[in-house]
Amino acid sequence: AADAAAIAATAAALRDSLPWPRAAVIQATATSFGPALGLSACAGLWRYMAAAYTPVAVPHAIADGLWWAAATVAVATAAAFAARLAMAPAADVRDNRAANFFFAPVLVGATLTAAAPAAVASPAAAAAVFWVALVAQLSLTLALYGEWLFGASRSLRRAHPSYFMAVIGFFLIARLGARLGDAERAVASFAFSIGTLFWAQLFTTLFTSLSSVLAVKRETPAPTVFLFVAPPSAASLAWAALAGAAAGDTPPPPAPPSAPLTISLFFFHVSVFLLLLVLRLVPLYWRVPFSFTWWACVFPLCLAATAWVATAAEASAAAPAWVAATVVVAVATGATVGVGTATVVQVARRRLPRCDASLALYAQSRLDGGDGVG
Repeated sequence: AADAAAIAATAAALRDSLPWPRAAVIQATATSFGPALGLSACAGLWRYMAAAYTPVAVPHAIADGLWWAAATVAVATAAAFAARLAMAPAADVRDNRAANFFFAPVLVGATLTAAAPAAVASPAAAAAVFWVALVAQLSLTLALYGEWLFGASRSLRRAHPSYFMAVIGFFLIARLGARLGDAERAVASFAFSIGTLFWAQLFTTLFTSLSSVLAVKRETPAPTVFLFVAPPSAASLAWAALAGAAAGDTPPPPAPPSAPLTISLFFFHVSVFLLLLVLRLVPLYWRVPFSFTWWACVFPLCLAATAWVATAAEASAAAPAWVAATVVVAVATGATVGVGTATVVQVARRRLPRCDASLALYAQSRLDGGDGVG
């Protein structure tokens, strides 16, 4: 408690003394990629809507606008994060939860590439992003999963929904690779297999121990609970692509679900149940103070909505299924607009980004270097 008070006091002093742009960059942790991740997932949702939503014609212009917004936010966030790493120690590297958001750039890259407008889409560029994302995902995974096995502070005994960030990338990479050449498709199957294995392990661990972890730290559920929905939604889309049911952005002709598609439906049905579960838990974290972690709601909701639309299109669904898909799309889009608006307001008021630990580490690094604080 005394350490927390000291960190808060140091952070408050620095916020008053540092120019706001500098203080903002110092506090730009990996969670700052949340807006880019949410916007890119929303762009992917509307890209699929433009191709597969049969009740009405959806223009690609909506997805194009969202994609450019997501790409702009991603570039700005990456620049701020790189500047932050150059001027201050990374507090999130030491945090067993925040460290999982280092996977966010991989997720953003794969999602933006899959949803790219026709004007900028390139098979060669998509293949390059696929291999870079795969290498980054494997490198981060091997480092982190080793900590899960033998680390004291990052073992699965302290698992948190943010740990799903380390798994989702395998499914997004698998979906992207399924649309490319034979080599990428073969490796995509590998990524899907690894993602499925560790998602099952992590889901079981979290479902049985999360309440105990929160009780030890005297915490209440947070919006990151929505991350439960992301892996099965992404897995449903990835398997459909690997099975040839959703190559590219164009859905196949309506046909009864085949044996391969039943696997996709399994993941979809799991995501539907988990979505209902986390929506039922909304009252538990409705009053959690706003931060970039609220984007953890947007990303899974957009993936779930995409899976709803894909399932309705692939199974030649009747009107009730399209009505349900439309409702989920509306919820996901509304969440994107609401959280996005709140983010703009908070940044304009200079309340975001915010990380007391980053400011305290910056102060300590300056004192250790003999430069003083400022």
